[in-house]
Amino acid sequence: MKKYLVAITLGISLFSFAQDKDFRAWGTLNSNQKIDNKFNIATDIQYRTYEDVDQFNQLLIRTGI
Repeated sequence: MKKYLVAITLGISLFSFAQDKDFRAWGTLNSNQKIDNKFNIATDIQYRTYEDVDQFNQLLIRTGI
C-alpha cells in the first residue's frame, strides 16, 4: 500500500505545473550556537532571488541572543 501511495504522489507531482516560466530561488541558513548554559546565539540568513540568480532581490540577516 505504501509503495502505491508513493508512486501516485510522485506521478502527480511530475505532471503538475505550478508556474509558467518564472525562476525563483530561496536559500536559507539557520544556526544556533550555545555560549553557556543560559545563553545561545541564533542566526538566520535568507537569500531570495527572482528571474536572474545574479541579481538578488532580498537578503535577510537576523540574529538574536
